[in-house]
Amino acid sequence: LLRGPEVPTAIYAGDEMAALGFLRAIHDLGLRVPDDISVMTSLNARFMQRVLPTLTAIRIPQEAVAAEAGETLARLVR
Repeated sequence: LLRGPEVPTAIYAGDEMAALGFLRAIHDLGLRVPDDISVMTSLNARFMQRVLPTLTAIRIPQEAVAAEAGETLARLVR
């Protein structure tokens, strides 16, 4: 994806470890975050606040999502 003719302007990483992997791959290819490509993640572990360059992080209320998933599953089972 990063070596193709059309490099994306942003990449979404599902968790912090994937984000760190993207940062490494982007660096290894000589690209720069956020100048060439932005990296976004939906989990916001405290250690990610120390990563440079900083990433965009979407805050997701995990407890609320888990509760809703449980309620939905229980409804489907009934």
